[in-house]
Amino acid sequence: MAYRRPGVTVIQEFIGLVPALAAFTLPCVAVGPAYQIVNADTLGGYDGTQQAYAYASLLAGGIVDLAELDPEDPFPQTKKPVSVLLKSAKAEIVALAATGGGSLTSFVDPTTDIFEFVQASDLVSIVPTLAITIVPAKTDGGTFATALQRNRLAAGTVGDFVQVKVGDIVTVTGGTDVTPGLYNVIVKVSDSLLILDADLNDGGGNQTDCEYSIAGDRGVANAGDWRVKSKTDYNTLVLESPLFEAEVPLSYSIVRPVGTLTLARVDSLPGNGFFRRYQHHSAFWVDHTYRHGRLPDRGRKRRSGLSRVA
Repeated sequence: MAYRRPGVTVIQEFIGLVPALAAFTLPCVAVGPAYQIVNADTLGGYDGTQQAYAYASLLAGGIVDLAELDPEDPFPQTKKPVSVLLKSAKAEIVALAATGGGSLTSFVDPTTDIFEFVQASDLVSIVPTLAITIVPAKTDGGTFATALQRNRLAAGTVGDFVQVKVGDIVTVTGGTDVTPGLYNVIVKVSDSLLILDADLNDGGGNQTDCEYSIAGDRGVANAGDWRVKSKTDYNTLVLESPLFEAEVPLSYSIVRPVGTLTLARVDSLPGNGFFRRYQHHSAFWVDHTYRHGRLPDRGRKRRSGLSRVA
């Protein structure tokens, strides 16, 4: 009994890529020929005269491969090389994070040495996150009975509202002299005092036992790529342009663009045949697909096939 080693090798070529210094995980791209193998196709009768026959079993969109094949190899198509050019390739160097935040051109993440390998011209890619918890459940909110202050909420601990912004939702579940419900933040007086869109206290008296939590959307206005101008330290970056609004926390990743054109090629080549996972991804689409070494028509029409990227 004999074993045949697969005849496909996948290699990858980067042009102008700075090696990624932080480990990350990306899905693989498998590139190789995919063929429709047709055996003993019935083409019709033959009366001895010159006649053209259509490929009766050819699948829609299929391309007949007329290249010379090894008659001794039962599956010669597996040794045909296929290449794809990946457009707008990027190498990710910082994993997805949710502790960052920014104001104007300053972008900060307190995670230890999170920006150690970041360089100027890298991109901070911010993605929207909806209804995330900004302030977890508390039972020490302050409310006021005075008529013009009943729509105010005071933090039990100074600075509890540092990450809160206008538009966040305060969910009140209980407390003395308060009305449970959902309230919108319309003014942030300070990091410890908020003004809501409706009266919270019912006028019974000042209280300090309001039960509440605060949630909100982040990254909606600032979604997109923000180019790094410089790095202040391993936790602070300076952006080339200011963020549209100050936000904390923000979900983001940092990517290093290879280029804006087709700059990365992935090949399958005949040889030792293995697939490998690379720290690389293409941001948009496969730009081109082509085969190497195509030979002229030798009159062989016994096999038909089509090439595609798997």
